[in-house]
Amino acid sequence: MDHPNRIWVTTSKGVFGLAKKGDTWEGHGVRITTNDQGTIALDASDDPIYQIEATYNHGIPEGAMVMGDDWERSYGTLHWGEYDYSRVLPWYFAAHHDHQTTCWGVNTGCRALAYWRAGVEMVRLILDVRSGCRPLLLTGRSIELATVYRFEGGDPHPTLHTFLKTLCPKPRLADKPVYGANDWYYAYGNNTAKVILEDSKRVSDLSESPNRPFSVIDDGWQLPPGTTGGQWTGGNERFGDMPGLAHKMKELGCRPGIWMRPLYSAETHPESWFMAKDTLDPSNKDVLGKVFDDVHRLHVWGYELIKHDYSTFDVTSQWGFSFTDGMGSKGRTFADQSRTTAEILLDFYQTIRRAAGDSLIIGCNTVGHLTAGLFELQRTGDDTSGREWPRTVKMGVNTLAFRGVQEGAFFGADADCVGITTDVPWEKTKMWLELVSRSGTPLFVSAQQKAVGPDQLSALRDAFSIAAINTRLGEPIDWMTNRQPQKWNLGGVPVNFDWWG
Repeated sequence: MDHPNRIWVTTSKGVFGLAKKGDTWEGHGVRITTNDQGTIALDASDDPIYQIEATYNHGIPEGAMVMGDDWERSYGTLHWGEYDYSRVLPWYFAAHHDHQTTCWGVNTGCRALAYWRAGVEMVRLILDVRSGCRPLLLTGRSIELATVYRFEGGDPHPTLHTFLKTLCPKPRLADKPVYGANDWYYAYGNNTAKVILEDSKRVSDLSESPNRPFSVIDDGWQLPPGTTGGQWTGGNERFGDMPGLAHKMKELGCRPGIWMRPLYSAETHPESWFMAKDTLDPSNKDVLGKVFDDVHRLHVWGYELIKHDYSTFDVTSQWGFSFTDGMGSKGRTFADQSRTTAEILLDFYQTIRRAAGDSLIIGCNTVGHLTAGLFELQRTGDDTSGREWPRTVKMGVNTLAFRGVQEGAFFGADADCVGITTDVPWEKTKMWLELVSRSGTPLFVSAQQKAVGPDQLSALRDAFSIAAINTRLGEPIDWMTNRQPQKWNLGGVPVNFDWWG
């Protein structure tokens, strides 16, 4: 693997270049080691440390088109663009020029928040090792921060898909394709047990596959009612017996799923548990114990899919599109300053994984590059909509086009739900349903009861029959020139979608 030709560090005392001695880089109380496998480790730092920068003498070709990832969910802005050294490229990127694609990236589950800047003369990797918004206090230990990979191929879509499998050699994947219902995009929190059971029966009746569909209860079931978080010990007055509801959903032929927000609590806990009002600090071991208990309770109740949400926002107080300064939080600090933000998030995700047992996990507003290998599914983009068609095209189509390459490489890449409501014309929603169901990625449908007639039932039956089986990954054809690609290769068949017609 390539070795960096220069390394700089930023500590509380300034920015310093390090001197190389074999595989060791030293200076100003900082020691870093590299090896032939591409691993970069922080071995010592006498002062609080913010970040490490490494440059590589492998610039991208002049005139190349470059595509990068996002920090957590994507927000409709992923794209191929001309070379721009100022552009922040989180986790990995691809450069395409003259029928050749070169990919750079770091391993999933790394211990630093990593991003790239790609130039003609060099490629630069920045490893953010802060703890929240504060510099890291290393406290005498050594950390393997990241392992760097470079890969070359031809056609960009299959090349990038293959490369991502290199970054995550052991993804944790569901044993069968995941599909079914989620109530959010018609209910928006105004859900009830009765409506969930009606949803479950309809979804079950529409599926003829032995691979049974999921029916996922989204936000709205928890105590106290009307909050996006609080207590996860039982259902509010609209839901009641949550284990009993899971049992009824199974009797109808669905696999029950449920939503939660693990780091938001209106309960009374010691002050040391909180990093902000109602926001729990995941660097606190007692908080992780509570998270374990809350997630495990849902598993014991019988929910076979657990969707957890909001944790990146809760930890950073920002949405991903605001991360102009990496993922450094706006004034939010962890109690434990001796671990990087990435390490703290990994510990939090691993706690959820252990607590969930054999229930599938889908992360929403979580950092996919750190959940890969732990969670079976990932909500890879910001919300689509059951009310605004342009939002579905911006968020959903863009996400599926540019993060579909993560499907099966990192996890099941969920581009978000198909909202079937009376607010959006069916001829538009039908296109989104067709694309997702034939894309080889998870399919979740939010179908408003009064919006479902014979045409919708027929289309849903067809979509579920496709989504229930393993299908070839869909490929966007015009993604290098269009942020919401219209031309797709779906199962070897070219399909054109007129999103704005």
